[in-house]
Amino acid sequence: MALRLGTCRWKTILNLAPLRFVGDISYCVYLIHMLVFELVDHVLARLNPSLPPGREHIAVMALRFFAAASFTIGLAALSRRYFENPFLRLKARFDNGVDVSTSRSSKLIGQIPSPAEDLQTALEIAR
Repeated sequence: MALRLGTCRWKTILNLAPLRFVGDISYCVYLIHMLVFELVDHVLARLNPSLPPGREHIAVMALRFFAAASFTIGLAALSRRYFENPFLRLKARFDNGVDVSTSRSSKLIGQIPSPAEDLQTALEIAR
C-alpha cells in the first residue's frame, strides 16, 4: 500500500530530494546503525568515563543519538556512493543495460503494477 502512494496526491511529497536520499541509503542505515551506536557508546565511555548512562540523563541520550545518527547517515551515504553504486553499475551491464544506480524510486513508483495486473500475469504464466 505504501508503494501505491506514489500514484496519488502524495507523489509530490514522496519525490522530494531528501526523501529520495533517505530511500537510497535506508538499507545501509538498517545494516550499520546498531554497530555505530555501540561504537559511539564505546568512544563516549573512553573519552569521559564519568559520563552517566544515557538511560538516566536526557542530555547524554541526546548526545549519543545525534552523534550516532550523524555518523550512521554519513557512513551510509559514503557506502552508497563508493561501494554500492559501482556494484549496481556492474549489475546493470548484465541486466539489459539499465543503469540502476542513476534511477530513482520516483521513476519506479509509477511503474508498479496493480494487484489485479499481478494476478492476471500469474494466471497467464500458470496456463
